[in-house]
Amino acid sequence: MNGRAVLILLLLLISGGITSSYAQRVLVLDKRGKVKRLHYRMGDKIKVTMKDNVTISGMIEGMTDDEIIIQGDYVPVADIAVVHRTIPSLRFLGGLMMTAGAFYIGVQTVNSVVAGDEFADDRIWVPAGISIGVGGILFLLSKKKHKVYGTGDLRIINPTPIPIVE
Repeated sequence: MNGRAVLILLLLLISGGITSSYAQRVLVLDKRGKVKRLHYRMGDKIKVTMKDNVTISGMIEGMTDDEIIIQGDYVPVADIAVVHRTIPSLRFLGGLMMTAGAFYIGVQTVNSVVAGDEFADDRIWVPAGISIGVGGILFLLSKKKHKVYGTGDLRIINPTPIPIVE
């Protein structure tokens, strides 16, 4: 085969792959006062509180034009009052710092018992306490609540130019 035939075959394969792709809906939350948008796609974990104070959490299994499916429950987007979000890196770092501080106290306790020394030393308590305290603060800051104020804040969009056919 010459180069031209290979190029034509390659273009046909690429164009066939583009036309047979599927569009996917995305749940977006526009944060107030900021130019920031949180995206939730199918397969993402989400936790929401409804207007009647019922909390639903789980994986997004699907989306229609006006509702999301969380673990088999059909949740209308208009009835969602709060979207909960966890920042995994802060949660991990906070837990790691608290564990490291507690581990440091434990190691120093065992060391002082074995050596027969006094335990009440500021060189042990201050860094361990700082580590545990900062870790606890990071752990608490890792959870955020985003209130939904109107219908425009939380909606389902189609980010691709491909129309969704059901």
